[in-house]
Amino acid sequence: MSIEQIEGFRISPQQRRAWQSERNEQVSFCTVLIEGKIEIAALEKALSSVVLRHEILRTSFHTIAGVNKPLQRIDEEVSPSIDHYDLSDLRDELQKQQIESLVEKEVDFGAHLTAQVATLSPVRHILILKFSALCVDEPSFEIIVKELGLFYDSNIELESPLQYADAAAILNDFVESEETLAGRAFWQRTAPFIQSRTPFE
Repeated sequence: MSIEQIEGFRISPQQRRAWQSERNEQVSFCTVLIEGKIEIAALEKALSSVVLRHEILRTSFHTIAGVNKPLQRIDEEVSPSIDHYDLSDLRDELQKQQIESLVEKEVDFGAHLTAQVATLSPVRHILILKFSALCVDEPSFEIIVKELGLFYDSNIELESPLQYADAAAILNDFVESEETLAGRAFWQRTAPFIQSRTPFE
């Protein structure tokens, strides 16, 4: 009898809640208006730099039979590509419809991320980025887009960030510590009486 083994890191409490609420298949996406001429190859290089800088953007999730929580595994090398769509010959309304179709297009998270550029005119482009909701939220996109612009404009070196797997380990240790035992007991008693809605509902 063979035993399945997966090497990885524990997910964070936030990721665990998202997984348990079946948001693990949800997509986080953003659209960015880029004004001016762009070079797709240079944009791909900048995106690769951002992905290399943040491990969470190279993270996939794996489960073992009989275990209800996944492990997150970080891939060392990911080479993101950008699909380019030239919509400059279409009328405004058709451009809008095509962009909506691109946003709604299904995502294969085996590739970690999906990046698309829709060219509306020689100096107007829409960048669409999609990640698993377990990896990226709205504040994360602000960082990604900012750094994407920095790497596109110049070959700068940024200070190494705190990686998410390390932050998850810190959060798990904190949540499971004796110091938080009383607080956890309180919320476990209170939570069944609280109704809330998530951004996905």
